[in-house]
Amino acid sequence: MRQVLGHVIWVVLVGLILGWLARSWLARSRLALNPGQVPGTLRYPRSFVIVGWVCFGFFTGAAILSAIFPGKAGPAIVPLIFLGFSLLPVPVIAAYHRVWFRLEPAGMRYGRWFGGSQILHWSDVTNVRYSEPRMEFRFKTSDGAVVGVAVVLSGLPEFAETVLREVQESCMDHATRRVLGQTAQGHPPAIWM
Repeated sequence: MRQVLGHVIWVVLVGLILGWLARSWLARSRLALNPGQVPGTLRYPRSFVIVGWVCFGFFTGAAILSAIFPGKAGPAIVPLIFLGFSLLPVPVIAAYHRVWFRLEPAGMRYGRWFGGSQILHWSDVTNVRYSEPRMEFRFKTSDGAVVGVAVVLSGLPEFAETVLREVQESCMDHATRRVLGQTAQGHPPAIWM
């Protein structure tokens, strides 16, 4: 019973620390542009890639240590579990380097996970909505393409101003216009539910 209580306290403590980290440092870091980031661009904040590399290093180190000093569970299973956890931040690290958006007079150019860049023309947008579960603004175009812009990106206020100015009002519902308006004023949606 005492051991279970210790694990519960540990999980609650880690949850509180991660919650504080997300609400403070990570959430604030998206309000300012990254060093060297050009105005009119949206990128993942540097804090996200830092957290990704720290998590990768921690779990890789835990995998190495558990392989060197095996416990009762056996020599293979625990290091493999830690190695699996070390792969979780890889998409965050990759997104920092591969995913970007650049506002242009005619639309928004964006980098894709795989392949080159594409452009979303403001005149082709048929629907814009804020998706709270996905924490992104979703654009649908007349040719059926869907582009998501995550709310964790830095440069959101300028993006929101541009969308409100360039995309027809009839393409957005009231709730999306409200969220874009708040974002344009420097109050983007929360990244921690």
